[in-house]
Amino acid sequence: MAGVTKAVEGITVWRLIWTGLLGAIAVTEVVVAAMSELLLGRVTVEYLTIGLVAAFVTSLVVLPLLSHFVIQVRTSRDILLRSRELILAEEKYREVAEQALRASEERYRRVSSVISDIAFSCRAADSGEYAIDWLTGATERITGYSPDELKAKGCWGSIVVEDDRARFDEHVAGLAPGSSGSCELQVRHKDGSVRWLASWVECVLLPDAPHTPRLYGGLVDITERKRAEGERVRLQHQLAQAQKMESVGRLAGGVAHDFNNLLTVINGYAGFLSKELAVRDPALREYALEIGKAGDRAASLTRQLLAFSRKQVIAPRAINLNGVVTDAERMLQRLIGDDIELVTRLAPHLGLVMADPDQIQQVIINLAVNARDAMPDGGHLEISTADVEVDTAMVAIHTDATAGHYVLVTVTDTGVGMTAAVLRNLFEPFFTTKERGKGTGLGLAMVYGILRQSNGWIDVQSDVGRGSTFHIYLPRIDSAAAVDEVKPAVTDPLRGKETVLIVEDQQAVRGLARKMLQERGYHVLEASDGREALSIVRRHSGEIDLLLTDVVMPGMDGRTLSEQLRELRPNLKVILMSGHSEDVITERGVLASGLMYIQKPFTPDGLAVKVREALGDGAIG
Repeated sequence: MAGVTKAVEGITVWRLIWTGLLGAIAVTEVVVAAMSELLLGRVTVEYLTIGLVAAFVTSLVVLPLLSHFVIQVRTSRDILLRSRELILAEEKYREVAEQALRASEERYRRVSSVISDIAFSCRAADSGEYAIDWLTGATERITGYSPDELKAKGCWGSIVVEDDRARFDEHVAGLAPGSSGSCELQVRHKDGSVRWLASWVECVLLPDAPHTPRLYGGLVDITERKRAEGERVRLQHQLAQAQKMESVGRLAGGVAHDFNNLLTVINGYAGFLSKELAVRDPALREYALEIGKAGDRAASLTRQLLAFSRKQVIAPRAINLNGVVTDAERMLQRLIGDDIELVTRLAPHLGLVMADPDQIQQVIINLAVNARDAMPDGGHLEISTADVEVDTAMVAIHTDATAGHYVLVTVTDTGVGMTAAVLRNLFEPFFTTKERGKGTGLGLAMVYGILRQSNGWIDVQSDVGRGSTFHIYLPRIDSAAAVDEVKPAVTDPLRGKETVLIVEDQQAVRGLARKMLQERGYHVLEASDGREALSIVRRHSGEIDLLLTDVVMPGMDGRTLSEQLRELRPNLKVILMSGHSEDVITERGVLASGLMYIQKPFTPDGLAVKVREALGDGAIG
C-alpha cells in the first residue's frame, strides 16, 4: 500500500505540470493565429480582442478539464498495472510461505519421529474437539491402530481410558494459541491392553487459518517406565511392611516367652480352681471362669501379634481348603447368627496348598466375624473356592502378589462396606472401626500375617453400602501327597501310668505341668535345668517313658538335653515346649528336629492329648 500511495502522489505532480504546458501551448497558438488574421486584414482589432479573450478563457477552462480527464485515464491505468504487480507479488509470497510451512511440517515430522514414538498434528473441529490431521512413527506398534484408523476415530480422546478421560479433556481445554503443555495418560490398545503415553503439545495459529487453532505434538510410550515405577513402589511398600512387621515381631517376640509362661500358670490354675469350685461353691466358680476367659483373651492377643509379624509357630502340611471351609462352616453359623444366610460354593477337584489348617480356619473365622459385624440387620455371607492363575498384570496391581498357580478362597458379604480411607489401613495392627473396647484391631492384621507366612496374600474390594469381598490366595502345590486328616478333638481327659520327666526352669510352670499330669495318673519327675535332669536320669532305676522339656533354659537347651538323654535311654519319647516366637524356635532347630512340640500357654486337656500322642494312641484309664 505504501508503494501505491507514492505512485499516486508522483502522478498528481506530473498532471499539474502537463496541464500548465497544454494551456500555454493553446494560448500561444491562438495568439499566433489572431495576429496572422489581423495582419491579413481579415478581422478588426475589436473582434481580435474578443477572440483572444475567448481563447484565453477556453484555455483556462476547457483544456484543463480535457487534460484532467486524459490524465485520470492514464493514472487509473498505471494504478491498475501497479496493483496487478503487487497482487502477483503477494500470491508469490503466499506460495513461498506455504511451501516453507510444508517444509517446516515435514522437518517437524522427521525430528519428532526421532525424538518421540508418535508425532501428530490436530486441528480444531466444529465439535470442539481436535481432529487428527497426520501421524508419524510407530503408531500401530504402540496403539494397535493404523494412522488411517486413528484418523477415522477423529481424536486421541477416543482411545484414552475412562479413568483418564477427564484429565485428558482438561489438558486439551487448557491449551490456548501460543501455549504448550504436557501430561501422562493411559490409552487402550486395540487388543484391549493398557499402555502409558507421555504427551507434549503446542497450540498455534497458522496464517492460512488464523481463527482455527492447531495442535502439534509428540507421544512417547512410557509403559515400561511406569511398570518399573510400580515395581519400585511395590518393593518400597513391601520393605515398609516388612520393617513394620519386624518391629511388631520384636515387641511380641520379646514378651512372648515370659508372657506365655505367666498365662500358662494363670489359665492352668484358673481351670483347676473352677473345677474344684464347681462342687464346693458354684458362685465363686464364676470368678474362676472369668479369670480363665481373661487369660484366654490375653493368650489370643499374643498369638495375633505373633501371627501378624509371622513369628507364630505353625505346622504346615498339604491340605484341601474345601475341607477347612467345611470344618469351619459347622461353627460359623453359630457365630454369625440366624439372621445371616451362610452359603458355601466349593469347587470340585480343588488343588492342594501347603498351610497350617488351624491357621487357615482362623482366617476364615475372623473374616466371617467381621462380616457379621458389618451386617447388624442380617444379610448374606458366601464362601467359595476355586483354582486360579495369577498373571503379571495382576502382579503389577497388587504389591504382595507373585505370578503362578493359586487356590482362591473368596469371602463375600452384603454389609455396610468400607471407605477408601478404611481400606488403606485395613491390615494395620491395632487399626479398628469398632467401638472402644469391642475390638483389638489385630484380627485382620493376624489374617494378613498368617497368609504371608504361608506365602499367600489377600485382596479386598469394597464400596460403602455395597458390601465387601475378600480374596485369599494360597500357592497351589503340584504334589500328590495325601491330605492329612485333622484328628478329632479329644473331649475326655486322657489318663496314663507312665513316668514323665518335666524339665522347666520356671518353677510355677513346672509345678503346674506336674499337677496336670499327676491328676491323670502319671508318675512325674521334675528338674529345673539340663544338668539336674541328667543327674536324675542316671540315678533313677526305673523306666522313664517321656521327656517334657522347655526349649530355652540356662546352661543347656531342650534339644541338646533330649539328645544326651536318648543316649542313656534310647526309647525315650520327647515333647519340647516353649513360649518363644517361631524365629527363636527355628534358630534352635526344634521344627526341623522331628520332635513333638507344644506351644505355651497350654491347657490340661491339650497337654494330656499331646502326651498320649507321644506315648501312643492307647489311653490307660
